[in-house]
Amino acid sequence: MHFTKFCFFLKVLASTILLVLIVLDASALSAETRLQLYPVCPAHRSDGKISGSVNDMPLEFEYFRNIDRHYYEINYAHFAADGPVCVDLNIKGSVKDASLRTVRKDISFQQHGSQLKFVLPGPGHYYLKLPHMGQPQPGKEDSGTYTVIFFIDDLFKMTDKKMNPDGQDVIVITSKGVISDPTLDQTDQIQALLDDGGQIYFSAGIYRTGSLRIPSNTTIYMEPGSILKAVDDPSKINGEYLKISQVENVRIYGPGIIDANYDSARYDENIHIINTDKARNLIFEDIIIQNSVSWALHILRSEFVTVRNIKVFSGKDGIDPDSSSDVLVENVCVLAYDDAVAIKVRKRGYSTERVAIRNSIMASKASALKVGTETRGPIRDITFENCEVFDSDRGIILYARDGGPVENVTWRDIRLSMIYWPTEDGGSPIQLVIKNRDESSPTPTPVRDCAIENVVAFPTQACEFRGLADTPLKGVELKNITFNVLPPGENRPPLIRSYDHVALTIQGLEVNWQGHRHLWKGLLSGSGVIVEKSN
Repeated sequence: MHFTKFCFFLKVLASTILLVLIVLDASALSAETRLQLYPVCPAHRSDGKISGSVNDMPLEFEYFRNIDRHYYEINYAHFAADGPVCVDLNIKGSVKDASLRTVRKDISFQQHGSQLKFVLPGPGHYYLKLPHMGQPQPGKEDSGTYTVIFFIDDLFKMTDKKMNPDGQDVIVITSKGVISDPTLDQTDQIQALLDDGGQIYFSAGIYRTGSLRIPSNTTIYMEPGSILKAVDDPSKINGEYLKISQVENVRIYGPGIIDANYDSARYDENIHIINTDKARNLIFEDIIIQNSVSWALHILRSEFVTVRNIKVFSGKDGIDPDSSSDVLVENVCVLAYDDAVAIKVRKRGYSTERVAIRNSIMASKASALKVGTETRGPIRDITFENCEVFDSDRGIILYARDGGPVENVTWRDIRLSMIYWPTEDGGSPIQLVIKNRDESSPTPTPVRDCAIENVVAFPTQACEFRGLADTPLKGVELKNITFNVLPPGENRPPLIRSYDHVALTIQGLEVNWQGHRHLWKGLLSGSGVIVEKSN
């Protein structure tokens, strides 16, 4: 018995020494890293719970809460680096059950009371979960989650592509009479500068406007510390803050902020932050977009759209490619009150094709990686790849209701950390559902040649599969699925729930009950799903 304890002590000691050596080695490397710490915006907020430094330089954290009930509560730091960085973090109060992650990787840290020390390996997005500081509670609308996020831009890329304010034909808005002012409505002045297109430079500061139209051949650069923010009067927003309609060759980039200024006391209608329609050759890069009361980035009837390294805090959906083609979404971070990413066709006569979402982090109080619900035209050649999902109610989702068809959709190399949101379904990692939207006029939606593979999930609710008699759920290949089971959000559900008209096989299922087997009804209920387990 004493020998066993001694061996356990040696194992713990060896692990601690190894972690210390790794941190010391990485700290030495981080000393060679160049940093650009971005200035905080004039609308800077703090909740006073997080402070710290990066490579011994003080960090400023921005506080954000995306909605007034069942919210995501966030503190984030945003800066650029060209290598690994050493972070020292101080948290007000005790720290329990903390976890530090990036896309499909966990990152080790040292903890001494309420102080954390860790090395982030370089440019990317990283999130620190602190569940003891916030967790949604049944019957309590004013409850949510608490996360610290680190957005590290690639310093080489940011330096290389920065717009030169002294460049020929560059319009610096502050040189044209626009001033930084937290209350002044400057819609007319800024719209006049945009009307002729060209290169527009937003200097650090806060600029308030109503809705703006972006013409063809326009490049907008948001300098660090700049914020373009909607005015308080909702009548001046007209359903969309930035309108990019029937134009081409538009780029909006830089580490500034575009803020739709959502406030439930003022806004009672849907307002998108960026809305495209019948546009082509669009790039959205590096910016933070936040405070939407509807979809943050709606890509409607558009083609050749690149969305890269943006950060989205949304009061509804995050990014919605809708009736669009050739869309690339990569290296983004989305926290959404509704769906994080939703692929759809809302208008008949259109299709959504060739869309890739990859290397990204998502959180959603509804569905994280979704196809549907609107499927009023073909949806085909869609890929979700190498993505991290956390604190989400539903993970991999297909809702086919309006005719489609849905063809060649792949979810590959995904990690899903589910959570029980009391107002939703409660933590289902996978739902594939064919259902008629209008029972009086059914429109079968066939699903063909789809795949879900190499998925690790932490479920708190059953997976769900269902089809219809005239369109059974088949044509989906599921393989290499791992469930690390958490306590369920409801009373003893099965891990997999299959309804009628389903014909699926899960090849290579591994279930780690983690001591929670007695809380679940079992592995499978219903028929139509064949499980080939590897354990």
